[in-house]
Amino acid sequence: MITFDTWLFSMALFPILLGAIILILKRGQYFLERNLLGIAILISCWFMFIFIVIESNLLYEYPWMFRVGMPFYYLVPPFIYLYVYGLATDQSILKPINCLHLVPFFLGLIDFSQYMFGSDLAQKTAEIYQMKRDGLIIFDIGRGFVPAIFHYYGRVLQSIIYLFLQWHLIALNFSRKGDKQIFKWLIFLTFSETLMYAGNATFTIGVFYRRAIEQPDWLVDAYHPVCYAMLLAFFSAVAYLLFNPDWLYGLKFRHSVSRPDQADVLAESDTRKEKMSNVGSLLKEVESLKESGFHIILNDYLTGNKTYLRKRLTIKDVALEHGLSHHLLSAFINQVYHCNFNEFINGYRINHILDNIQSNPAWRQFSMEGIASESGFSSRSTFYLAFKNKTGLSPAMYIAKLEKQGEEVLLC
Repeated sequence: MITFDTWLFSMALFPILLGAIILILKRGQYFLERNLLGIAILISCWFMFIFIVIESNLLYEYPWMFRVGMPFYYLVPPFIYLYVYGLATDQSILKPINCLHLVPFFLGLIDFSQYMFGSDLAQKTAEIYQMKRDGLIIFDIGRGFVPAIFHYYGRVLQSIIYLFLQWHLIALNFSRKGDKQIFKWLIFLTFSETLMYAGNATFTIGVFYRRAIEQPDWLVDAYHPVCYAMLLAFFSAVAYLLFNPDWLYGLKFRHSVSRPDQADVLAESDTRKEKMSNVGSLLKEVESLKESGFHIILNDYLTGNKTYLRKRLTIKDVALEHGLSHHLLSAFINQVYHCNFNEFINGYRINHILDNIQSNPAWRQFSMEGIASESGFSSRSTFYLAFKNKTGLSPAMYIAKLEKQGEEVLLC
């Protein structure tokens, strides 16, 4: 029987599924993070599909579907969290410690295998038919090594923990400059996720009350509104992606440029004269540094102990080491090397990478994130951009070119 609920969920399933597939298949910026989000959405789509199957009384005809998605539901909160982590911090999520996020999934998989292979199809069908007499029995059948109800309570607890960590992560990184539109999307996603988890928690509370004493009337009345609220939250998050191709397709994000207001223009005009008066003296100090051979001192400082490999090395750190103001050092680098400090340091790092890739074939087997981290880059996007500006090729293309040249030399 097709009810309004099943019809509504079925119509919403297609655009959500489309968004998930594009996230997974389309290569681009934040490819790994978008894959995790796409997988989380696909798993949620399966959850919606099973809801439709149960509401339409089709589960009795396909009993093998029951609890198939249970272990995978444990992947949704950590995968969305890692997606948010990658975008919020711009750091690699390929860290060994992140494997711990998979522990609940593997425990659920082990428990599910007991149910899947420990009972035959006839037994599963008989258990599912009991749901016709008492729908609440769904929380008791399908037992593995632990009671089935354990997983319903466990997933709610897991989602609350990850939701707290996710909001905390956004709050810690929200002050990053230039990334307000990123956080606008992450806040919208996390808010939608909060609504979905709140709906799931409401259902779980209802199960607890009904099993313990008696289900309150307000929980019965809230069933359909909560379903609609969860669907709306889920659909809204994916709709945001569908209407924002920068995030859906992983395009280079286009930050908007705001025009200064009149107050900013006046404030800048007031300080311009003061700045101009200091330019002359600053240029004289730069010329003095040039004549003293400071470029040799600076090069020895950076290459002697490979100081450029230090992550998050700032111009203030280097200026302090040499008793200079960071304004003077910045002007010196600009005048002598015709670039800013970050470009200057990244040049040393790229030369370090090129030397090792050319002289040490083992470096060619490292992941791009590993090469970037070993060379002082804290952001893989900065590494890719600096490498391409230096060589005209991406790291992977450059290594492939070296390998091809090596093969040609061997053939000769």
